[in-house]
Amino acid sequence: MKSIKETLVLPSAAMRMALDALVRHSKRTDFAINMYTFGDVAPNGLCMGCMATCAIQEVADFCFHPGDEIHYESQRANLTGLDEDEMGAFETAIDAYRQGDARYLYHFFGAGVAIADELRDAGVAQLTDGVSMDNDNWQEHLPAFYAFADRVAAAGY
Repeated sequence: MKSIKETLVLPSAAMRMALDALVRHSKRTDFAINMYTFGDVAPNGLCMGCMATCAIQEVADFCFHPGDEIHYESQRANLTGLDEDEMGAFETAIDAYRQGDARYLYHFFGAGVAIADELRDAGVAQLTDGVSMDNDNWQEHLPAFYAFADRVAAAGY
């Protein structure tokens, strides 16, 4: 399997993929969105996770299903076939992005400071202050996050 960095290549591709994954997995009846966990299992066996959990399912072309044990990073890596260290760093970066901080994604793709400085100079460095997706508002914030990903892509990242 290709690494996450080989598959997505650019921060903007990761941003857009994570957003698309969140929307797609929110429509499933056998998975629940919970922005406060990378992976958990409800008492009824239903798997749940945040935008990062949706993103790793998408990049691995794999879906967590009821009964899957996904609480620990090693469990999610084993199920998806992703490298545990890379997957953990990617989950952290996507989770920071959903909270309005894209710098971790820039670092994940290997040019953190350079990208952040260049995008800041172009007026694209961060999302609007205070924009963060949680369980109650993620759908209303999707347009702002997509627009930001588009601005990062337009800047070449």
